[in-house]
Amino acid sequence: MGIKDLTAFITQKAPNAIQKRTLGSICQNDSSIKKAAIDTSLYLYKFKYSSGENFLVRFLEQINRLAINNIKPIYVFDGKPPTQKLNTIQNRKEKRDSYTQKITELTEQLDLNSENINQNENSDEIQKLEETNKNLKNEIYKLNRKSICITKENISQLKYFLDLLNIRYIHGNCEADLICSKLNELKLVDMVLSDDMDHLTSGTQILVRDFHVNNNQVTTYSIQTILNTLDISYEKWIEFCIMCGCDYVKRIPKMGPNTSFKYIKDNKDKSYEDILETIKEKKEVPNDYLDKFNDAKNIFLNQSEEVSTAIKVLNEIRAPLYDNQLNNIRTYLKKYTPLSNTKIENRLTNIYKLYT
Repeated sequence: MGIKDLTAFITQKAPNAIQKRTLGSICQNDSSIKKAAIDTSLYLYKFKYSSGENFLVRFLEQINRLAINNIKPIYVFDGKPPTQKLNTIQNRKEKRDSYTQKITELTEQLDLNSENINQNENSDEIQKLEETNKNLKNEIYKLNRKSICITKENISQLKYFLDLLNIRYIHGNCEADLICSKLNELKLVDMVLSDDMDHLTSGTQILVRDFHVNNNQVTTYSIQTILNTLDISYEKWIEFCIMCGCDYVKRIPKMGPNTSFKYIKDNKDKSYEDILETIKEKKEVPNDYLDKFNDAKNIFLNQSEEVSTAIKVLNEIRAPLYDNQLNNIRTYLKKYTPLSNTKIENRLTNIYKLYT
């Protein structure tokens, strides 16, 4: 879900923090190779949505696109979610289950209509049924895409693929956005690649959104520019984002981002407990809201041992590529992708110029 309505708020209140630019122009303070932490699960869903079981090709194209712009990827997989997010996860599962049930019902109707078409001799009735079936097929197609699920096998396939390519990845015991953000906060990477706005609450300094494998155009968000423009501290920024509504706690009823920000800005020298007491004078606040709020804040402050443990993988030495390994990569790509030999060689040339 991310932070509810946050993109619209930043666009209105801190538009100078958002830039449409090329990948190659990010962090252009020197000519060194840059690093990007990548929110892997997000792109697994996106690439599976667009390419089905050929999602590995999209990852290769992503790595290639980054390489063209002198950027090394570090893929970060989701680990165990915090207990505070279990309700959100359950709600998403129930929604997917409802899509599956609807697909079953529509498929049964489609089969029944097809049977009626075969038995019907009335051309007008047949035309109506065929038009209905066309609409049913479109609806089933849309629902199938909405109900996409990432399996353990998909994750294993991608890890094998990254191992084959000798591309770094991290799979810690916590959510990927926390690890990505911490890597950026500690300056171990130069940017975070994701469309999830949650990253701006857990340490990400430069968030790169709207990435496409076919071009270099992206949108970047700078947290420091946001803070400077809004004239608030990072801690107050986190409090504001939680008030907007996130995966860990819903917003207080009738408290949109503009109202929430006014409370934060007008009381920026007060603790959130005091701010909440002021809010309670005018709004109805759930009894457990403060506890959930504090849990979310602790998660976004991103000091967990799981995060620290996960990023230690960056100290591991990656072995150099040898000719026989490149041959294995070629064989794999020829077998499991539709890429021509020329495209495969071009991509390998682009990618491994960063590792020599």
